[in-house]
Amino acid sequence: MLLVAALIVFLPVYAVAQSAGVVTPVFSGAKSGEKVWRYQPSQINPPIPKYEYTDEGRVIMIKRYPRYSQQDICQFTRYRFYENKNGVEHCQQGWKFKREPDEILSEQQKAILREWGQPDYLRGPYKSTRGDSVIEWAYHPMNHLFQFVDRAMVYEGPLTDQERTAITFGAPKQAVIYKVGPNIRRETWFYYPWLGSQVGNEKIFSFSNGQLIYSQESP
Repeated sequence: MLLVAALIVFLPVYAVAQSAGVVTPVFSGAKSGEKVWRYQPSQINPPIPKYEYTDEGRVIMIKRYPRYSQQDICQFTRYRFYENKNGVEHCQQGWKFKREPDEILSEQQKAILREWGQPDYLRGPYKSTRGDSVIEWAYHPMNHLFQFVDRAMVYEGPLTDQERTAITFGAPKQAVIYKVGPNIRRETWFYYPWLGSQVGNEKIFSFSNGQLIYSQESP
């Protein structure tokens, strides 16, 4: 009985001690309901290495490919190239890669903009076959592509036939992807109307490492 009485006396005192340590919430000056996204490295899924290296320690740029390249409702905006109308510094509200003004671009990206100007088309962010999140800048007349992961350039090179096809026609309705060797990637893209009753306007393109090797279009 004495033990029960002691516990009854102790519990209110402990509760008061706990409530005294409560910190008053601090409100920021941001607009009500607006969430500012800041990059935080994942502790559960650590970042995937951005580069491979030679035996001498030199960086090897690895080109990224979308994990799911064909078009569906969920990936319609993520996997297509869209025209860069407002500049890469002014991302649309609600896009995943919206940043605070001082976080929009890395110094490396700013240097690319000074040398190349604004890209003509943007794509991403999309999840690549390596599992990282990729953003692409495409310079169509200059035939050049830059890929970024966490605002760091992971690849640059000429636009391929496959990328120019994606810029022109968008993501395919269906894609068949397979590897025929360690460094040979084959993709066949199918474009056709959503409704099976519609006939015509079907297109088929086959690529080997981005180079067009076969095409067929119906009148």
